[in-house]
Amino acid sequence: MQEQINDEGSPKKRSKPRVPGRRIPVQARGKATVEKIRKASLDILGEEGLEALNTNAIAERAGINISTLYSYYPDKYTILYDLFEVFEETRSHFVILKMQELAGRASWREWFSQVIDGLAAYRLEDPAGIALRRALVLRPELHELDIQSSKLASESLANTLVQRFSLDMRTAEKISETAIESITHMLDSAFHRSPPNLDKVEELKLLVTRYLSPYLEDEGVSQ
Repeated sequence: MQEQINDEGSPKKRSKPRVPGRRIPVQARGKATVEKIRKASLDILGEEGLEALNTNAIAERAGINISTLYSYYPDKYTILYDLFEVFEETRSHFVILKMQELAGRASWREWFSQVIDGLAAYRLEDPAGIALRRALVLRPELHELDIQSSKLASESLANTLVQRFSLDMRTAEKISETAIESITHMLDSAFHRSPPNLDKVEELKLLVTRYLSPYLEDEGVSQ
């Protein structure tokens, strides 16, 4: 879950909406500067929360001039978008990589439990990620990325359910979308406050397995 992926490491190419004004560095020095900005932003989010994030604080933490920061990002919301994009790609990439286990003979109950535990652990290990998820209420652009990430995971899950459990695609798509959205929103709820409500994570596992049982066990798979 710690690994940050790029286009080459992604399991599927897809178009990504970009915030206007975002400058993409091409030289090594520029790329290093952007990484400093990203790291400084994540450090502030993890240590002080979303309220403390502003361009002056980011520039100071990164050890760069504010004008240098503005040459790559026009405002803090563009930085948030960039960070959220990486966070969501990593989240969906984790689920899709785990899909290979479900496509085999792994217990589907244990698989969903492991996925939920992994996504929860990702948030526990990265407090900045919790702040990024909370930032969804601020910018509609972040909602679009969230929708894309969930859609990618739902499509992959639906294809796997069709392959392993012989479900029709329409049913597989319906239950996959419901399961992925339930996992995402309940984890958001569990981590909305500090400390997080880990009991809700356990209830989420129960909710998802009980919801899926009639669909998967009807196909003769009782694992």
